[in-house]
Amino acid sequence: MSHQAIARGACIVIISAFLSAEAIGFHSQRATYTKGVVTQSNKPVRSVWVIISQSGQERGRYLTGDDGKFYIGNLPSGDCDIAVWQGKQQIYSSRINLPGNNVFNIAITPPRAPTRAKPRR
Repeated sequence: MSHQAIARGACIVIISAFLSAEAIGFHSQRATYTKGVVTQSNKPVRSVWVIISQSGQERGRYLTGDDGKFYIGNLPSGDCDIAVWQGKQQIYSSRINLPGNNVFNIAITPPRAPTRAKPRR
C-alpha cells in the first residue's frame, strides 16, 4: 500500500467521524453576540455598564459611549441575564435568549420623583 492510499484512507475516516458527530448533535456551543442601544426618554445613555451573565457567571460587559451603544461578543448560546449598571446601582435587568436576541435595545425608565406627604391641617 502506498503512502497516498494510507493518507487518503485516514482522511476518509476523519471526515466520516466528524460528520457522524455532527449528525448525532455532538458539537461545541457556537459563540454569538448581542448589541443594542441604551436609552432613557428616547435619548442615549452614556457611561453605563451593560453586563451579560449566565448561570451566575459574568460572560461579558461593555461601557456605553456617548451614543448609548453596546456590543458584547463571544457569548455562549442559551438563556442569559442582561443588566445595566450606573455606578454601583443596577438600573435595569432582563432575561434574553441567545442567539435569538442578537439586537436588544434597552429603554431605561426614568426614576420617579419622591412623593411628598401632604401637610396636615
